[in-house]
Amino acid sequence: MSTNKYTDIIFEITGKIGIVKFNRPKSLNAFGGNLILDTIAALRELDQHPETVFTVLTGEGRFFSAGADVKAEGRTGTAQYKNDAEKKLAFLARFSPSEQLP
Repeated sequence: MSTNKYTDIIFEITGKIGIVKFNRPKSLNAFGGNLILDTIAALRELDQHPETVFTVLTGEGRFFSAGADVKAEGRTGTAQYKNDAEKKLAFLARFSPSEQLP
């Protein structure tokens, strides 16, 4: 069973296996766009699925993931932050939905 409700991942369940594939190959699957939120939502969906027992995380293209999308972060500018610490906290806050995973 495949579902296309996510923008930056390909998500499917095949038998007892859940597959989450990062799908931003042009940016080397960097954590930007909706990749983080899509991944968290898919993991929550798998957690609620009654038959899945195994999850595969993979990436489309040459790399699994390049890490943070520094190009996307650079576009937001630093003017909105008072200092570097505030900027780092804002970036880390993007990961806060993952704290609610069981």
